[in-house]
Amino acid sequence: MKRALLLFFVLLLSNEICSQRILFQSNFETIPLVFPDSIPAGWKKLDVDQNNPVLGWAVNDTNQHFGGDTTIFKPRAHSGNKSLFIFWLAGSGNNNLNDDWVWTDSLRIETGDSLNFWCLLGSTPLIAAYADSVQVHICSAQNPSSSLLKLATIKSNDSSGIPLNNNTWREFKYSLSQFAGQRVYIAWRYYMIVNQTSGLWINIDDLFIGNHSAIGITPINTEIPKEFSLSQNYPNPFNPSTKIRFEIPASGNTAGNKVHLLVFDMLGREVAVLVNEDLKPGTYEINWDAGSLPSGTYFYRLVTDKVTITKKMILVK
Repeated sequence: MKRALLLFFVLLLSNEICSQRILFQSNFETIPLVFPDSIPAGWKKLDVDQNNPVLGWAVNDTNQHFGGDTTIFKPRAHSGNKSLFIFWLAGSGNNNLNDDWVWTDSLRIETGDSLNFWCLLGSTPLIAAYADSVQVHICSAQNPSSSLLKLATIKSNDSSGIPLNNNTWREFKYSLSQFAGQRVYIAWRYYMIVNQTSGLWINIDDLFIGNHSAIGITPINTEIPKEFSLSQNYPNPFNPSTKIRFEIPASGNTAGNKVHLLVFDMLGREVAVLVNEDLKPGTYEINWDAGSLPSGTYFYRLVTDKVTITKKMILVK
């Protein structure tokens, strides 16, 4: 009987854990707000139109506002209080052209990888109808001339010419398998004329780049730990991959514990999100490849609603 129960628990645990290979994952909540360049470490932005360079792409929170009705004209977030954001004012002045880019850091793509994110653009209820669009590019470098492919052009509902002002958050998913074996950068380009009928904002949140089905986080055993713990990574120092083990005790919550495992550089900038999901009690191990990061000291942090534990590791290339 005990063996049967143990086997059932193992199967249940195996089915509920979403193993994944993560290249980048963030809801932008831990990105410091440093005007005007609040973007993740390794990212780059460029204001091609040069109308209002300080108002380009940046991580903003929902407490900020940009003129007009302060209860309406604020950045929006799909989860939490922050998102990657750009406002129409970035293109105001001169020719009213908005041509603003933002690139991720370099990403080594493998078969099965995908780009997933949530986006809100165009007018929402209580706002007059304005059309918006944003392009998604795959680039070989962090500059506009390096675009390998315009992956998509996302348009707001208002773009059809009908003043609907009924836009809501939508999730977008794109396969990256055609770039397997390549190191690329993903870019968003806000490119349009802003005038009386077009141009309001782009909000991007809950970004995931990687393979949801790849082997990443692995349950080690079925024993229930007595307390939260975060082990020292091994090997340490490492080049370029290392393993991190942590333990999650029983919480009394049948839905599991919301667990975040984050990596920061010496300046406190978030460079990787290794875990962002509900986990059942148990011991877990994750393999992290830091091949795209420079040598240096990094900090990894286990965050739940009960504890925050931080440890140091050293990448030597």
